[in-house]
Amino acid sequence: MGIVPRSPRFSTTAPAVCFLSGVLAEWTDERRFVAVSEIRLRVKKDSSIGVAVGGGALFWARASRAHGFSSPAASGSGALPGGAEGVTLLLPLKDAFCKAIRIPSADPDEIAVIARNMMEAEAPLDPAEMVFSHETLDVSPPGADGEGGSALVMAVSAPVSAVEALREGAGCDAGRVERVDAAPFALAAFAASAPGVSAEGRLPALFEEDGRVSLLVLDRGRPVVARDAGAAAAASAPQLALALRLALVQAEREAGPAQPAPLAVFAPEGSRLPEVAAAAAAALGAECAAPAPAPDAGRLAFEAASRSLRGAACNLFPESWGGLLSDRRYRRRFAAGAAAALVAWLALVGALFGWPAVLSVRESALQKEADRLSPEEAVVDQFRSRIRIIDRYSERTWSPLEVLREVAVALPPGVTLTMFRQEAAKREALVEAAARSSAPAYEFSNRLKSSPLFSRNDIVAGPTENRNTGRTSFQLRLLFAEPGEDGGVAP
Repeated sequence: MGIVPRSPRFSTTAPAVCFLSGVLAEWTDERRFVAVSEIRLRVKKDSSIGVAVGGGALFWARASRAHGFSSPAASGSGALPGGAEGVTLLLPLKDAFCKAIRIPSADPDEIAVIARNMMEAEAPLDPAEMVFSHETLDVSPPGADGEGGSALVMAVSAPVSAVEALREGAGCDAGRVERVDAAPFALAAFAASAPGVSAEGRLPALFEEDGRVSLLVLDRGRPVVARDAGAAAAASAPQLALALRLALVQAEREAGPAQPAPLAVFAPEGSRLPEVAAAAAAALGAECAAPAPAPDAGRLAFEAASRSLRGAACNLFPESWGGLLSDRRYRRRFAAGAAAALVAWLALVGALFGWPAVLSVRESALQKEADRLSPEEAVVDQFRSRIRIIDRYSERTWSPLEVLREVAVALPPGVTLTMFRQEAAKREALVEAAARSSAPAYEFSNRLKSSPLFSRNDIVAGPTENRNTGRTSFQLRLLFAEPGEDGGVAP
C-alpha cells in the first residue's frame, strides 16, 4: 500500500543493485516492478528533489543528507534541474481526499488492506481511476496474548487524472518520479518547525496557499484531520467556525481527547484570513495565535523531498507509470531494426503497386483511424462528467453537512432544530423545529429565502402549539436551487 511498484531506474550510486533489478524485471509482467521496487527501497538516497506548483508556476527544492533538513540545499522555479536524482511531486490538498482512521490491528499487512478498502468504499470514482496510499501515525502494540493492537493511519486517495496532470505540469518524466506525496504531511512538517509553534499537544491550524485555505488538526505534530476549506477570498467566520468545530470533534474521536492549543494561522501578507480566523475562534470561545507567514511552494517542495529521504510511506504513485520507462527502453532497442525494415517494406510496396496503390492504402488507413476514434468521443464526454463529479465532491456544496450548516446559520434566536432529513433523489430537505411562538417560524422561513442553496421553502406542517410543553412546532420543506438559479449549483 505505501509505495506503489514502479519501473527500475539505473543509478550511478548502486549499479549492481539496479542491474539485478533490470534482470528481475524481465521475468513476468506481474512481478516485473514489484521486485524492482522492493530492491530500490533498500538503497539509501543522499538527495532528493521536491516539486510543488503554486500560483500556476513550478517550484523545486533539493533536500540533501549532507546539508541537513533545516533548509534546502538548492532551490529554483520554472523548470526542473537535470540529473538522475529522484523527484517527489507534492499533490495539493484540493486534489486529495484525506481521512484519519483508527484500525483495530497493528499488523502492517492488515492495516494496508483495511485502509485501502475503506477509502475505496468512499471513492467518488471507480477505484481503477483512483490511487490510494496511507501513512501510519501511531501504533498501539497488542498485549501479551496477541490481542488488542490498533493503529492510527492517515489514508489518502486521489484521482489518477489529478496526479497525471501534476506530473505533466511539472514537465517530469514518469521514470524519474520517486514518490507522489500529499500536501497535509508537508504542511504539518512546516507547522511543527515554525517559530513559536509547539509540536506537542493538539494544534488546529489554517494555511492559505495558492488562493485556497487548508484546515489541519495536528496531534503531536501528526496530521489527524486535513481538509480543503475552500477559496480564501470566500472564507467567512461562520464557515470556518463550523469547520473547526467539526475538525476538533473528528480529531478527538480518532486520536483521543486533548486540550486544543490556540488556533495557528499561516497566511501571506495582506491576507484577510487572520481576521476571519480570529472571528471564527472567538465564536468558538477559543484563542487565536498571532498570524505567521504562510509557507511558499518552494518550502513545501523541500518538506516533501525531506520526507522522501526519511522514508515516508505515503506514495500516490499510479501503477500505470511503472511500465513507461521499460517500454521506452524497448522501443529504443527496436528502433534501428524497425526503421530499416520499414524502409525496405515501403520500397517494395512502391515498386509493386505504384503511387495510386499507396494512396489507396493511405485512404483506407485514414478511414479506419476515423472509425476507431469515433467511439472515443463518448469516452471523452464520460471523462468530463467524472471531472465534474470530482469538482462537486471537492466543494462539498451539497453534502448533508453543508446543507445542515446553511440551515443552522439561518436559525433565529429561540428556535430549536429538532429534525433534519435530506433526500437527494427528490433534491429537497425536511426541517422540523420548535419555538415559543409561531412568529419565529415565519422569520426562519424568510431567512432561508436569502440562501443561494435553496430555490424556495414551504411550511408544510404547523405552526402547532403543544399546551403541555408550551412550545410551538413546525416543519419546513426546502427545495434545492436549480443550476444557475440565484447563483446555485446542482447537487
